[in-house]
Amino acid sequence: EKAEMDAMEVAEGHPQKSALMKAVDAAVMAAEAQVKAARMVRDGTRIRNAATEVTGGPQGRGTPRSVANSVGMDIAAALAVGATRGGTRIVYGDTAPAAAVAAAHKYETDDHQGMTWGMIVGEDNVMKERLGAGNALRMVASVAGMTAADVDTDVDATSGVNGTNRYADAYTSDTSFYMGVPGDIFCLGMDCEVDANGKLKGSWYFSPTSETAYYQRMEDDPLTLVDESLTYEAEVLYASYGHWLTVSGTDWTVNTFADFAGTASADLATVGTPTNFLLNKATYSGMAAGMSVRKMGTGTSATTDSGRFTADVELTASFGAAPTVLGTIDNFVGDAAGTGWSVNLESVTLALTSNDGVATGSGRDGVWSATAYGTDAAARPAGILGGFTAHFTDGSAAGAFATRMDK
Repeated sequence: EKAEMDAMEVAEGHPQKSALMKAVDAAVMAAEAQVKAARMVRDGTRIRNAATEVTGGPQGRGTPRSVANSVGMDIAAALAVGATRGGTRIVYGDTAPAAAVAAAHKYETDDHQGMTWGMIVGEDNVMKERLGAGNALRMVASVAGMTAADVDTDVDATSGVNGTNRYADAYTSDTSFYMGVPGDIFCLGMDCEVDANGKLKGSWYFSPTSETAYYQRMEDDPLTLVDESLTYEAEVLYASYGHWLTVSGTDWTVNTFADFAGTASADLATVGTPTNFLLNKATYSGMAAGMSVRKMGTGTSATTDSGRFTADVELTASFGAAPTVLGTIDNFVGDAAGTGWSVNLESVTLALTSNDGVATGSGRDGVWSATAYGTDAAARPAGILGGFTAHFTDGSAAGAFATRMDK
């Protein structure tokens, strides 16, 4: 304080007064910090803070590491309850998690190979518009310049109104298509018309019936004059899979699922010959996803982590009188998965319904299931889906998978 008073007594016009005052202020702040630190030591505050970092606070919240261990042990308890899944806390089925399940507790994906309408059109060409008073925002893209008859099959929107070729705002035709994708055509303005060449002119826009449905290019039929490869059709041949967590009291359950939404149809039993072009053996590849736990270290330094993982799935199916499938799950990726983990999926009967077999890791045996699916009763299955549990010397995993036949 004396140094501060002395500095203030320096004449205002002195060239060093400003620098002197700044130096004094800095010295005062440093001294105050030292006093505060000394008081924390005297009062035990610093010691209590350090202890909390190690043991957790009085409310038992714990440190990030202790909380991770606690959650990891809960998930480990769920994944360790027996090799079979029925009636245990590892549940596999074909039902996806309910919408009410918290997003942080579930993971859903699929093996689609098509594109949404927005991807087909190009995201840069898509915008959101509110079509009509009080309606929700919808995804739209301009169809100006396209031939009216190609996109408006019933010509309700493009055949003219009261003998003219102009249309009121938000007029719609609900049997319209954009390159095969169903949806609505709207006029967003007063300048819409069909010119003398049958082209849409003005503020014509198309909105898909579904913004999330997947579509694939059709194969061109060489016997027709139309190039079908320029048209898209709904993708129906894909499987959904994933997992979610539920809790009852302090007991967590790991739920996994894999499902083909269509009606499965395929030929697994016919022996392949040069005349029927059926394969007697085929390989399938895809991905798995699920929950895993991994234990590392020993004694007081032991850790138990839990989290989501993905992995590669490779299957080999044999067809004929007694169809079977076997394979491997490896290349695990996740914060609680071992990079060297590998699961041997022992041979199991392959059918359009689920069959269980043994899954072996580096620990005790687990279990896996396989279900074939497709849409052609005269062809081999397009895909194989299922679920699995596996155990390793340093952890466990439970998940679901979907695979497609390799070309």
